[in-house]
Amino acid sequence: MTGTIEAAAGRSGAALPECDPAPAAAGAGAANAARQSRAPTAADIAVGMRIRSLRRAAGRTQKQLAQHIGVTNAQLHRYETGVSRVAASRLVAIARGLGVGVEVLLSDPSPVLPGEGQGAEELASLARAFAAISDPRHRTALLSLAHTMAEAAAAGEAAE
Repeated sequence: MTGTIEAAAGRSGAALPECDPAPAAAGAGAANAARQSRAPTAADIAVGMRIRSLRRAAGRTQKQLAQHIGVTNAQLHRYETGVSRVAASRLVAIARGLGVGVEVLLSDPSPVLPGEGQGAEELASLARAFAAISDPRHRTALLSLAHTMAEAAAAGEAAE
């Protein structure tokens, strides 16, 4: 069954694919049924992909993020590939480690940006540089500058 579920953290209305756990095989024991019900779903895989994408955009290695959240590199890899489900408390730690809200990890993947592909490398570089700025005043100033430049570019295109 495909649908959407509301992200519980932050109640942001972000949607993820809804997925029923794999049904237990006929005649399978209780332990097998429990093991199958813990199998990662499409939503678990989507969250893992989002973690990897945000980690890379921030210019962090698996080792760096794993150390920050207190897990092994292998465990973080299992989260990112959807092999292991991520507990809510671990999602909070990962979000903090990446400098984002939990709702960002639970949201649908980012829409394709206009011009993506043309400047994807520049965009990734800008994201890494922004993530490296620790002073909130500097981050705010940079965002303000970017918005001002984008508005000026849009006004120039509208005038043409």
